[in-house]
Amino acid sequence: MDKDNKSITSLLNEMKKAIKNSSDYGWLISNCANQKKLAYTSNMQLNIIGVSLNTFKNNADDYIEGGFAAIDKLRKQLKCKKCLSIKEKKERAKNKDTSIQKKLEEAERIRAELLRAYADLNRIALNAIISSDQYADEYKEHQALYVRYLGLKLVHQDE
Repeated sequence: MDKDNKSITSLLNEMKKAIKNSSDYGWLISNCANQKKLAYTSNMQLNIIGVSLNTFKNNADDYIEGGFAAIDKLRKQLKCKKCLSIKEKKERAKNKDTSIQKKLEEAERIRAELLRAYADLNRIALNAIISSDQYADEYKEHQALYVRYLGLKLVHQDE
């Protein structure tokens, strides 16, 4: 078996494997965009040697059952797999964006609920402190911290 025969046969076998399991053959699928790219594909580990398109067609016709038409048919199938994988990646990215947006909105709702609960509990506690002379110093300390942290002044209901 000469090197041209070995090369074209190896490429055909790898293309058949890529049809079954495209995830492991990105290097090959990326070269299936057109006939010329496929002809120039080389992988020394697999004994695939890149050649000109005319030589590639002649070798395919000489050594492959179905000739160049069989390889071109596989190339087109692999090219479609690439298109599908790009669409799937875009769809996954879109779904991920939507998922992140939903999580962000949920976090904002929870934050708003916590702030409301804190405000309600703070109001109840302040009303209890105001009505008792025993906690006057703590109330003044609370007012000072409130002004310092939030820049707001508490207003009594009777003011």
